[in-house]
Amino acid sequence: MKKVQYTRVGCPAWPDNYNKGNIVEWRVGYDKTGVPARANNRCGADVEGWQVKSPKASMGAEEESTGFIFGFADDDCYYEMSKAEFEGFLQQFSYVDHDSKTGKAKVRIKNDTKMMRAWFEERA
Repeated sequence: MKKVQYTRVGCPAWPDNYNKGNIVEWRVGYDKTGVPARANNRCGADVEGWQVKSPKASMGAEEESTGFIFGFADDDCYYEMSKAEFEGFLQQFSYVDHDSKTGKAKVRIKNDTKMMRAWFEERA
């Protein structure tokens, strides 16, 4: 796992209707490419081959990305993880929920906690 500080300055403001997960994806996209990544709510890689996640995100079938980026909307960094490292994270910080429209079971990441943030800091 690697802790990455945002280094690209001048990130444009995100749209007013963005949630915290959308904000993380926007900022990571800008940091990695110079162009903010718009929210897309699709499975697979979001930015440069990475799947971007944050607290309360849901998990879909994921096969095409090379790894995961996890971030907190109010933080000045994000964490890059392999699929195996992310699986370890999910074992501790996820639960099974049901889709409000279809009723199908899905995995969702738990909400932001001090314990979750400490988990990242201990491993980065």
